[in-house]
Amino acid sequence: MQKNLKKYLKSKNNEIKKQYEKILLDLFELLQLIQELSDSTKNEEKLLIIARIEKSLKKNDIIAN
Repeated sequence: MQKNLKKYLKSKNNEIKKQYEKILLDLFELLQLIQELSDSTKNEEKLLIIARIEKSLKKNDIIAN
């Protein structure tokens, strides 16, 4: 993936570039949620974060969409 990111983020094709930028932002958001989950100590908080992770994964599932 890193090889593709380097290649396509420099692409002259703006649509491809936008898609790879979106992938990076989505990945960053997911990593933040995973960190929140790791830092959380309360079960209720963890369940809410897990629900947000599931929602994010479903929203960004390009195979299903």
